[in-house]
Amino acid sequence: MKTKLMSGWKMMKIADVAISVSAGGTPRRDKKEYWENGSINWLKISDMKSMYISKTEEKITKLGLENSSAKLFSKDTIVYSIFATLGAIGILDIESASNQAIVGIVPKKEIISTKYLYYCLQAEKNKIIDKKSHATQDNLNLNILRNHEIPVPPIHMQREIVSILEKAEKAKELRKESDLLTKDLQKSIFFEMFGDPVKNSKRWKVDKLKNHIDLLTGYPFKSKEYTDDKKEVRLCGGLIIMPYGIEWSKANYWKRSLTGGLDRFWLDVGDIVIAMDRPWISSGFKICQIKEDDVPSLLVQRTARVRGKNINQNFLFWLLNHKSFEIHAKPTETTVPHISPKDIQEFEIILPPLELQNEFSNLVKSIELMKKYQKQSKEQIENLFNNLMQKAFKGELAC
Repeated sequence: MKTKLMSGWKMMKIADVAISVSAGGTPRRDKKEYWENGSINWLKISDMKSMYISKTEEKITKLGLENSSAKLFSKDTIVYSIFATLGAIGILDIESASNQAIVGIVPKKEIISTKYLYYCLQAEKNKIIDKKSHATQDNLNLNILRNHEIPVPPIHMQREIVSILEKAEKAKELRKESDLLTKDLQKSIFFEMFGDPVKNSKRWKVDKLKNHIDLLTGYPFKSKEYTDDKKEVRLCGGLIIMPYGIEWSKANYWKRSLTGGLDRFWLDVGDIVIAMDRPWISSGFKICQIKEDDVPSLLVQRTARVRGKNINQNFLFWLLNHKSFEIHAKPTETTVPHISPKDIQEFEIILPPLELQNEFSNLVKSIELMKKYQKQSKEQIENLFNNLMQKAFKGELAC
């Protein structure tokens, strides 16, 4: 069924609204002369974090560019990922080459504006991804992208649509900034009330963590008995514990009928869980606190659960979040980096009066409630933005 368009609108292939639609490439890694002291930006998907891309983590040399399939894309090129993370999109604010996972789209500006195409590709993401190849892995290819049709109104209507969507985008950015400030607020309050736990300038009592916690490591669930039924029990293991929370979308599941005798491995709200294998990622130490949405769930082996005794649990969580714990619990460099229960138990902590810990905990709870409302607000803004995009490309926003 063909899309019904407003007068003056056309359905056009991306290839027909672009000067070029071409993928990047990677210079050989074993050739140092292609990488060392490079001055040419080289874009990866991990660099695509915002609408405008103004820097890249890596650079290549002119020799690397000339002796590979890498292409140098000009400023204002739209970049779009077709491997692994599909549909990541941005606009180059710099000249940059890219790897083969990224396509550069140079718009014909007499037909389509850069920002209109950017927003349109965002709105069309699911339709484009639905055409992906399943032959080896979930990838798109250039022909899928080039032949995908999008609605193209006259230029003046494109400007009106972009203006409206930019205002909605600004609301999203303000929400994001507010969320970051809230995240930093808890840390700031901790330091204001207790000082630096390492310097201990407030001269609090110090003791080993083992005297103030109940520590449990998880149960060795057998992978051959996992179930695909997501109505069963989620398993909380180190692979899905992140500094910002638990990635339940990647969880394994266990049949509830097989949970007999596992009572002590059920997690409770407020429990602190720590990944003991590969305990760090780029964004921080893999430790988080169990929330209402995280239960019911069971603790998996090589994962530690920490519950405080005569110490406030929220205070304890923020104490263990301090970089001094990361330094103390330096993982053993074996086949898999690992921290042991002993590493955790031997950590020395400050012990301010319990009343002060409780006061801090009450402030944390208030901020967590604020974050809950912020999350709801973020979802509402996201829904509004998505609805606006859908209306925009049906011609329902432009006059």
